[in-house]
Amino acid sequence: MIGLDTNVLVRFLLRDDPVQSQKVRDFMNSHCTEASPCLISSIVLCELAWVLESCFSYSKHEIHEVLARVLQTSRLRVENVNAAQAALRDCHKTGADFSDSLIGRLNRLSECDYTATFDKRAGRLPMFRIL
Repeated sequence: MIGLDTNVLVRFLLRDDPVQSQKVRDFMNSHCTEASPCLISSIVLCELAWVLESCFSYSKHEIHEVLARVLQTSRLRVENVNAAQAALRDCHKTGADFSDSLIGRLNRLSECDYTATFDKRAGRLPMFRIL
């Protein structure tokens, strides 16, 4: 299995750099298949959300749409996909950031009772407690 870094995923999704985007398409066509999908780590998903917001001014709704497409792409295998899907649902319900939601979900999977935070939006999620 081959893992993809955030910058490769951004080029694949946004096609904002013609040269790099073509390299990614060629790579994906030959290395990321349904039989042998490429891995997207939880960290890459969080970085992707941050890059879309901070560098490309995507709205939360647009970010959620992109993340949902990534989660459904058969040529990609998302680490902890169930936690990522649940985190995306959390975002829709509470307005929390995807990264915060995923942190809380992954911490729950690691048997944390809760995640301590100062972030009021993250505190809306049941897996967080505001200090």
